[in-house]
Amino acid sequence: MKKILITLPFLILFLSKSVAQSTVPESKWSSHEITIDGLDNEWSKPFNYADSISGLVFAISNDKDNIYLCVSNSNKNKATKMMIAGWSLDLKSSEKDRKFHASIDFSKIAEIRYVFNADIKNLITLYKAMITTVTRKGFLANNGVQDLTNVNGMNIGIGLDEKENIIYEIMIPIKDLIPQSKATLTELVNVEFRVNALENPYESRDFGSRSEPNSMGKSRIGAGAGRSGGSGGGQRPGESSSNANAAMSALYEKQSFTQKIKLVDKESK
Repeated sequence: MKKILITLPFLILFLSKSVAQSTVPESKWSSHEITIDGLDNEWSKPFNYADSISGLVFAISNDKDNIYLCVSNSNKNKATKMMIAGWSLDLKSSEKDRKFHASIDFSKIAEIRYVFNADIKNLITLYKAMITTVTRKGFLANNGVQDLTNVNGMNIGIGLDEKENIIYEIMIPIKDLIPQSKATLTELVNVEFRVNALENPYESRDFGSRSEPNSMGKSRIGAGAGRSGGSGGGQRPGESSSNANAAMSALYEKQSFTQKIKLVDKESK
C-alpha cells in the first residue's frame, strides 16, 4: 500500500502531462513548398489563431524541411502600428536535445508618420519599399541583419489580401532551429508575437507632467478563435468616448501574445 501511495503522485503527474500535450493544437502538414510571395491564396481561411488586443491573426504549417507562417491584421490602425513601431516573432522550444529560442525582428520605420485611419493600401506599398531586411537572433546560423529573400534560407514576403489587409508570409528552415539529425517533427513550439508601442507624442513634450510608462499588455488565445479586432477606425456611432480613448491608448503600449503549437510529421498520420 505504501508503494502505491508513493507512486500515485507520479502517475497523476504523468497523466496530466500527457493530457496537456494531447490538447496542444497542431501545425498543418504542407504537402508542397509554399510560395513566399506575400499572398494568402495558398492558406485556408479564416486563420486558426487570433488575438483581439493586437489584432493579429495567423496560420502555421510545416513540411519535413520548413516551418511556414502567414500573419495578418485586419484592423487598419493596429496594422499601421505594426508597420511603423515594428514587431518581432519568437520561436521557442524546450524539448530535450532540441531546445531553441530564436527571433525575427521587423524594425520600426521611423520615416513613416502615424496617421489615424491612414490609406492602408498606399501605406503597405510604401512599407514594402522601405523594409528590406530583418534581424535574426538565436538561430544556428546566419544571425544578424538579413535580406527578406535568401536562397536556401529564410524567406519573407509582404503583401496584401483581397480586402487590403497586410500579409506577412514567412518560411523558416527547420535546420536553422534544430540540427536535421535531431528533428522529429513532433516538437512543441511556443510562437510569440511582440508588437512595439508607437511613440507617444505627449511623452516627448514638456507639459509639466508625463504619462505613466507604457505597460506590456499580454494575452493568450487558443485555436479556432478566428478573426477579431474589427476594421479599425475612429469613434463610431453609439461607441463611448472611453472606449475610443482606450483604443487610442493601446496604440502607445507594447503588446504580445503566445500560442503553443506542435509540429507534425506526415509519416506518423
